[in-house]
Amino acid sequence: AAGSLYAVRADGSGQTRIASSAGHDVLGAAVSPDARFVAVRIQPANDGQLPPSDLYIYKTSGGGGKRITHSGRHDTEPAWSPDGKRIAYISIPANTSGEYELHVVNTDGNANTILAHGVTRMLNPDWTPDGTQIAVGSRNGLADEIELVPVNGGAPQWIEATINGSAPAYAAGGTLAFELGADIVALPAGAHTPHTLVKNASSPAFTPDGKHLVFVQAADGEMQVFYANADGTNAVNVSGLTGLSADGDPQAANSLVFFTAAGHEQAMQTGIGKAYGLDAAIVSSAILMGVLLLFVRRWRTPAGAMTVLIGVYGLAMNTQSDLYFLLPAAIITGALADAYLLLLKERARAGVPFYLFSFAVPAVLFALYEYSVSITSGFGWPFDLTSGSPFIAGFAGLLIAFCYDPPLNVEASSSAPGHAGTSLPEQTRESTRTYDLADLREYFGTAVSARKQRSDGSFQRVFEQV
Repeated sequence: AAGSLYAVRADGSGQTRIASSAGHDVLGAAVSPDARFVAVRIQPANDGQLPPSDLYIYKTSGGGGKRITHSGRHDTEPAWSPDGKRIAYISIPANTSGEYELHVVNTDGNANTILAHGVTRMLNPDWTPDGTQIAVGSRNGLADEIELVPVNGGAPQWIEATINGSAPAYAAGGTLAFELGADIVALPAGAHTPHTLVKNASSPAFTPDGKHLVFVQAADGEMQVFYANADGTNAVNVSGLTGLSADGDPQAANSLVFFTAAGHEQAMQTGIGKAYGLDAAIVSSAILMGVLLLFVRRWRTPAGAMTVLIGVYGLAMNTQSDLYFLLPAAIITGALADAYLLLLKERARAGVPFYLFSFAVPAVLFALYEYSVSITSGFGWPFDLTSGSPFIAGFAGLLIAFCYDPPLNVEASSSAPGHAGTSLPEQTRESTRTYDLADLREYFGTAVSARKQRSDGSFQRVFEQV
């Protein structure tokens, strides 16, 4: 289900969906200080991790939304200024990586200003109570840390007590709540050490008067929105979601809680799903190329052998998932592999041509797999992950090739039986030749005679019988 915007009373009653958009996700609620308006981001549903998105403002009483950004980037995480006249937000390049930007814009969409930008990430902006600075979660060297960016110019400053912290949220009295590990902690004004507010929770936000706190926490099998006292006590599950999970960044004002929620994300779109997908590319490439390179290295494969082997592999994999539309990717890859071996013949059995074969087969196979999925149901991965995955699969195959033909194995080759005094190309050709029974008898006979002084002769008789 696509994400929608909801409102509910602080006691959990009267839950109402106040905004949705067909074919789009409505995410990341930010309520104005007077609770009359709420800002959200709207993006195409199921369109990757960082699709193009824009910010909209809705009346909390209902009605259509007003679009206030048109950048073509991933504009997200709106935060209202204390006076309700401006909105801070983060802008990220859509579907790829690049510079993060911290913007401030008037609520009518005018006077859009970039306050800070850089490749270091910036997330979850929140205004200080006096409206002169904006806190953002960023990175200071290798550690997460919260920094303060002046609204009217000046150098940002790090808050030293927030090392490894993120998702800042200010209360009216100056207390700063933020995520630290799996918990929400609070740093009172003037303090140097934070204390724990809520364990195993995220996305803190205070009400404008600073008396209450909302946050997200797992309950009843879903991510739920809780409304609590400012010290984290007397928390109430106000969302009560079933079959939906709360998105981050709930907010509250005037005894109303605003949040967005959506259906569960497809497995392949989650971070764990993407990690498993890359793992599968590496493992399957290593297994497949371990078999194929053995055939290429030791036997003269007949025409069509690669198409059969890779096709059978693809059929076996597709049978498990019933995704038979992926089978052509395996057959096309096999046909290209056969054409390559037919064109290069013996040269494909060692050296650079052998390495190229080992890299290209899994890379092409995984690229065609991605293309097949994208044209049928949509792949949904960001561009950098989609374009890099075939290379990862290819490198897995290349590492297997190094096991068969080590690129720096000069000393081992020169000391092998029958190779003394030969040049490296001759050694390579000799190591990739095919063998018959006469070759094996000659090899073992030579090996045995070289060791006659340390043998009782029984080993020789065994090979003579062979």
